[in-house]
Amino acid sequence: MVDVISSNGWLTLALNAMELSQMVTQGIWDRASVLLQLPHFTKELARRCQENEGRPIESIFDLAEMSIDEMRDLLQLSNPQLQDIIEFFKRFPNVDLTYEV
Repeated sequence: MVDVISSNGWLTLALNAMELSQMVTQGIWDRASVLLQLPHFTKELARRCQENEGRPIESIFDLAEMSIDEMRDLLQLSNPQLQDIIEFFKRFPNVDLTYEV
């Protein structure tokens, strides 16, 4: 779909198709919390993370940087569920890019 739209020179539609493709891949709408990609996460749990006193958790990396004890206190999930989230972090891509002009 992106190839056909791009071939016709419709930039706005091509960008929309790419955004839709990303939403399908991630399984969430673009306006939903990115935390909903994590296993066992609900809208309520994502809201609790975003309203976390001390430091709000707005990205997957914010949560991944927490200690296991901090995660356990915040998420209040069972140990197997917490282990699923930790396994997700191990597979989640983290790409650093540096460049010079």
